[in-house]
Amino acid sequence: MHSQIKTGTWNLKELFEKDLNIPDFQRPYAWEEEQVVQLLDDLMQAKKEDKLYLIGNMILYKDIKLEIVDGQQRITTLALLFEVLGETTKFLDNEINILSAKRLKENYQIIENYFQNFDFNFKESFKKFLQSKVYITYISTDNLDEAFVLFDSQNTRGKPLKRKDILKVHHLHKIEENRSVYAKKWEKFEKYEKEKIKGEIDRLDELLYHISFIRKAIKNTLTIDDLDKIDVFRELKKEVKSYLLNNYNQPPIYEKFYFNFERNELELITKPIQKNDNYLVNGIFYLPYEILNSISGGEMFFAYVWKYFEIYKELLKNEIFIKLNNFGGSGNRYLAKIYITSLFLYFDKFGYEYFDEFAKRVFLLLLYFRLKKYSVRKEGVLKFIWNDKDEFNFYKELMFSYSSDEIIQKLNRYIAFNLDKKVYKQDVSGAKEIFKNRFKEALEILN
Repeated sequence: MHSQIKTGTWNLKELFEKDLNIPDFQRPYAWEEEQVVQLLDDLMQAKKEDKLYLIGNMILYKDIKLEIVDGQQRITTLALLFEVLGETTKFLDNEINILSAKRLKENYQIIENYFQNFDFNFKESFKKFLQSKVYITYISTDNLDEAFVLFDSQNTRGKPLKRKDILKVHHLHKIEENRSVYAKKWEKFEKYEKEKIKGEIDRLDELLYHISFIRKAIKNTLTIDDLDKIDVFRELKKEVKSYLLNNYNQPPIYEKFYFNFERNELELITKPIQKNDNYLVNGIFYLPYEILNSISGGEMFFAYVWKYFEIYKELLKNEIFIKLNNFGGSGNRYLAKIYITSLFLYFDKFGYEYFDEFAKRVFLLLLYFRLKKYSVRKEGVLKFIWNDKDEFNFYKELMFSYSSDEIIQKLNRYIAFNLDKKVYKQDVSGAKEIFKNRFKEALEILN
């Protein structure tokens, strides 16, 4: 069945007569004072000149109601404006995201203050101007993915959605019930640490990047551009529908196994877990996912992200994960990404078992690479060649190592046979002096 795309124009009176809805996937209302005042100034100037005014374009998805894909911020601000002017719109009857409430109240007050020196007659004439001479164009489709393709292909006023937002919508669309549960969980991911870290670090952004980087590194499909930015939507969009487990994809709750050949019995020893009947307490850590899994659509995608978000939060509390992630300098940030993502993959597979030992060896190789190179270039980092000749891809080696001891031994052999241990004796200056001392310290710890 082909999707239907409609285009057209409404004045604001027609717009607010429509059954518009703010879908679960939309971010909270976030326009700031500068954006609100700029809109009011533009409208005021248009009224002064008594001319038609096109306020922009909106993209809609036709479901039971008209779901707003793009245009929520402007439309919400216009609805607040009508409220100030004494005209109630049913648009504001939509269920309000709790994160929007504070900004809605603030912007209502800004608009009210803007019009405080105008009398009733002016406000009435301004309202009639808005209803009859201010227009908005729209594109409507009954295919949500198509709506986001349209959105992504045009530059829109306000705050454009990121690729992670489109990824969220892509998977929410596959969920038939309780979409708001998953949308709210995603919001919690986005909010994590923003309140307490200056600069508003977006840990969800970081996580999706790290996961995508690791997946591409294992598949050997990393490009130079990926060291700066990865299209997480393309990497993590829906690939499969089945939620059934197979013989290789079992819950990671077992620590050891024994097989009795005489009785043909398999004994499975579980990790220390809390159990409530058939349910595991804090079961998120035991979800049967590997980073490289094909992405299941809908609910299972959000479970996948939740598991790795919890792992990331755990790692952010680990001293060696934070402490050693400091190479300094613009080019060295690429080495930092190798360090972070390789440790992430290691922890996902082996947990804390020999975690520090693995981290120190990776750190040593990256320091060696920095000492041997005049500068850090993306091409060199992507080849995983730390000693000028032999490749050692942490990600592939990890994926195909049966045990933590095996990967540690692989690193030991590589370090023993491929590194010039006296490199720290070379004459260097400036920042390299720091790397030289760090390398010497790291080497002494391993020895």
